[in-house]
Amino acid sequence: MPIWSFSETSIAQAAIMRNAPVALLILACLASGTSASGSQPNTTVSIKGQHFFINGEITLKGRTMDGISLEGLLPNSRMVQGIFDDLNPETRHLWKYPDTREWNPDRNTDEFVAAMPEWRRHGLLAFTLNMQGGSPTGYGNKGWMNPAYHENGTIRADYAGRLEKIFARADGLGMIVILGLFYFGQDQHLKNEAAVTAAVSNTVDWLLAKKFRNVIIEINNECNSASYDHDILKPARVHELIELVKNRKDPQSGYRFLVSTSYTGGRIPLPNVVRAADVLLLHGNGVKDPLRITEMVDSTRMVEGYRPMPILFNEDDHYDFDRPVNNMVNAFKAGASWGYFDFRNRGETLAKGDSTFREGYQSIPVDWGITSRRKKEFFGLLAGLSGIRTTAPDSTALDNAYVRVMHNAVACPAAHTPGFGTRVVVALAEMTIHSNRGSTNLKRGEIAVFLAHESYTSPTGEFFEVAFKTHHPPVKGSEEWVEPLKNTMVYEDEEFRVFEERLAPGDTRELHSHAQRIVVRLNEVQLTDPRYHPEGTPGGGIQVPNTVRFAEPIVHVVRNLSAIPLFNVVIEFKVPQ
Repeated sequence: MPIWSFSETSIAQAAIMRNAPVALLILACLASGTSASGSQPNTTVSIKGQHFFINGEITLKGRTMDGISLEGLLPNSRMVQGIFDDLNPETRHLWKYPDTREWNPDRNTDEFVAAMPEWRRHGLLAFTLNMQGGSPTGYGNKGWMNPAYHENGTIRADYAGRLEKIFARADGLGMIVILGLFYFGQDQHLKNEAAVTAAVSNTVDWLLAKKFRNVIIEINNECNSASYDHDILKPARVHELIELVKNRKDPQSGYRFLVSTSYTGGRIPLPNVVRAADVLLLHGNGVKDPLRITEMVDSTRMVEGYRPMPILFNEDDHYDFDRPVNNMVNAFKAGASWGYFDFRNRGETLAKGDSTFREGYQSIPVDWGITSRRKKEFFGLLAGLSGIRTTAPDSTALDNAYVRVMHNAVACPAAHTPGFGTRVVVALAEMTIHSNRGSTNLKRGEIAVFLAHESYTSPTGEFFEVAFKTHHPPVKGSEEWVEPLKNTMVYEDEEFRVFEERLAPGDTRELHSHAQRIVVRLNEVQLTDPRYHPEGTPGGGIQVPNTVRFAEPIVHVVRNLSAIPLFNVVIEFKVPQ
């Protein structure tokens, strides 16, 4: 990894997610699915010259990189599919989840909302969302229908409901939404130009009515794409819609939204947009040489109509985050904000026989967590630039269709976190966990169980957080059931049970059964099934301490070959009868 020269000045943005304001995070998590209508906004974005401000304070306050100030930048990521749906029954099946074998737009939004606190904790201040999404395969459009609007320009109610969930959570977390209104390959679902202008007005009016102020409007994604149908969305006239947004203000306060549009990768904004826009949006797609990123920023500042104003990349599919020079770094050094764009490349998961889909934030279905290597590298670098200390990027210890297990980190401490139900915290050392029930002291191997309606704060120390997914597939059990003996039950409900799996040195647990389960291993011992290998096999059956695994159903006999006791914490699903 390169050695970066970071300033040591703390930033207000980091403080939002640490220490005393943890209670604010819990309240923000509870904000999911609620309307901001009738209340004051928590988060307002503004600009002064070329700098961004959130709630009146400059972003990345005091941060530098190699002696260059990062103040006023807005780190962002392209997360355009947060309210995606496909109304075409002939293509809808393409986006099915591997566990349920069907597409579910509400699940997609709920999992998006559940992931947002972790993005914010790593320093992400903004993300791009689009009413009409983006290509669900990364690039290209082939018949799917994600219109967001009726043909006359009114917002579809189901899209508005999902959009409000995201905006409410972002508002509570102090995050900015760069909201795109149109995407090429979808704008044709609007009947005519009047419907396009109506869609713009209706969206602005909806945002104003909900009192959201954490918004930058992007009229359309890449206005110079040849795939747009309506002339008013093309480069020569798109500034007309920018002016429409600027002139549509809150009748009481006079507040209006910041607004712009974007161009395809490597292109520089035209003068009509530069004169009209508040922010200039660039794309780095196709820009392989980071020096070209610097040139793009310099060239944009030379366009007729430019005055001191923010320049922001909100789409770039180039990474190299482990190198000292990359597109993100060069943008920041040039005084421009930068946005991460990640999609699932051909052959990356969701292949035949592989049900995972960790790669990418644009390809449908989306795993919205920080789960792939690229995601971890981006968020790791971003956290460093932002002066935020996080757990190691590999804090996700296990993630499948049934559970997400975090190591020394929490994925969903809030009550009613969308997509998750009960959570179990397993202590790996002495620790204290604070929750709405009070404080609980735990020793190594002890657990704390939190039901869906309960909340807690991230503890310090060594632990696993096991979060049960609410949309998991049916639980599998063994063909025959023989209850295991010599275990100590510590928790049981209708969904699962937790027991201490103990076995003395040299002792044997006779034939017994297990359903699917999560096994937290605490002692290093060697196990064997004496029916087949009475003395074990060289290197086989070793239990590595402080690790976790997901085990499938089995009927077996177990003998402890070691000189110390076996000690595991087993969280076992119950098979419905």
